[in-house]
Amino acid sequence: MSSAAAQPMATNGGDSDTTNLQRQVYELYGSGKIAEAEHLAFSILDAQSDLTRLDRAALHTILAFCAIANADEESGVRRFVNALQLNPDLTPDPITWSPKVRRAFERAYQEYLKKTEQERQYQGALEAGICRDAASRSLYMPGLGQRLKGQPVKGTMMTALFWVAVGTFIYSEMTLPEARQQYHDAQTSSEAQDRWRDYRNWYRMALVSGSAAAVVYGGAFVDALWTKSDLSEKVKK
Repeated sequence: MSSAAAQPMATNGGDSDTTNLQRQVYELYGSGKIAEAEHLAFSILDAQSDLTRLDRAALHTILAFCAIANADEESGVRRFVNALQLNPDLTPDPITWSPKVRRAFERAYQEYLKKTEQERQYQGALEAGICRDAASRSLYMPGLGQRLKGQPVKGTMMTALFWVAVGTFIYSEMTLPEARQQYHDAQTSSEAQDRWRDYRNWYRMALVSGSAAAVVYGGAFVDALWTKSDLSEKVKK
């Protein structure tokens, strides 16, 4: 099973010390020094904070080989699962991987698929719950749902647009009676035309601003209910 050391090793390419240490792990394993290889791999994982995901996946893979070489298949399966979580494209080599190692990897792959499905279901349930709560808050005030979903800028914009539209609508509605009265009180035809123009403009302003407020209110609700939240991504990370 020492031929498993031929498994390609991913490195970050920017830290020669880290690359050399990982190469030493493979050389130790290839020469049959399983305990030394395992110890060095653990040391790299614990000490090197700048490892890439592929670096970590490669180290977990060699740790799986070490565990299986020590007749600890369960630990090997766990290490393969860790490697797959970091590098889902990891595949067994039918030539250099022994049947025992491939069997452990297959078990790990099935467990990885199960965990992935569970995570997908959890994220779906989390997202649905967040969207329901966000939609409920949007019924009270446009923008509140977006803030709940981790979108404060969008939420603030929706709240501001809503209140600008509502404020304009209220002011237009308060001005309309006076504009209507001025139109009725006009003494000349030219004055009546001017007053009618003012009244018509205020009427249109009320219509447009009221429609805008309704659109923002409905749009905020639909957005809160159906669009993907940023909060679930933060929880996932």
